[in-house]
Parts: sequence; structure tokens; C-alpha cells
Amino acid sequence: MIALPGIYNDWDWGDIKKVGLGLVLGMVPAILIIISRSTTIFIVYCLGFLFLLYAAKVKPSYIY
Repeated sequence: MIALPGIYNDWDWGDIKKVGLGLVLGMVPAILIIISRSTTIFIVYCLGFLFLLYAAKVKPSYIY
């Protein structure tokens, strides 16, 4: 979670390919957390990830 703000700092959220890549990069740790079977950490990570996307000014239509 700490590395994601650095990755998303100068990300081009206007390009649809970059949006897809950015969402995939953010969901890879979530998949690893699911595999480890830790529900609480998964929920905290997902909420933090959504907040990061909101802070990076990603359009809500891309998120949902």
C-alpha cells in the first residue's frame, strides 16, 4: 500500500489503457491477500486502495 502513491503520482488517468493497467497493478496485492485468507487485511487494503484512487482523481466511473 505504501508503494502505490509513488506509482500513481504522475499516472495518466485519461488514457483508458493506463487506467486498466493502474487498476490491475492495484488489484494484484488484493489477489495475494485473498490467497492468504486474511479477510480483515483484504478489507483494509481495498478501502485504502479506493481512497488512493479517489485522491489520484480517478473518475468514479472507472472505479465502479
